[in-house]
Amino acid sequence: MTTLRIKSCQEAFKKGLADRKKYPFRDSSLYKIREFQRRLELFPDNLINIGKCSLGKKKACYSLRGCVSFDKAIYAKKMPYDIAYDLAFKVVSALPSLKYVGLAQHDLDRITAYVNSKIQGLIDLAGQASVELTNNWKHSARCLAAGEGALVDLVFAALALLNCVLGEVEACKKLP
Repeated sequence: MTTLRIKSCQEAFKKGLADRKKYPFRDSSLYKIREFQRRLELFPDNLINIGKCSLGKKKACYSLRGCVSFDKAIYAKKMPYDIAYDLAFKVVSALPSLKYVGLAQHDLDRITAYVNSKIQGLIDLAGQASVELTNNWKHSARCLAAGEGALVDLVFAALALLNCVLGEVEACKKLP
């Protein structure tokens, strides 16, 4: 996974692409996209709990996932880098291997073009979230508690992309 030593979300994305080259897919990669989707689906509620816990709501601290109350800020601040990395490692790099689920090349090309058209916007949003979280944690915590902010927007935008990709794959697999 990525670390805070990575200076930008663009670097995290590039690292994800480079790391995947070391471990290429040998067959269908659809499971990696679904795995990332399932992980992201847990983030909105967890981000609210992180924000509320940071504001002193003890009940929210007991509901944290992936972190504990004393490292919630570090966990949240690292999240934009992790999402950027996973977009490369688990999505963009996985697209060519979708041919193994029976997609026609023109469908695969269309899905890939769509993903590529959205990726830079997601990386930019991840960078914005990183800056937002780093510059003023107290303000960020209030935003997270309200289900707002660039990190929340990033999670929902990434989920929308994944849902679109998975929906297209399923629709194309059903076509004769």
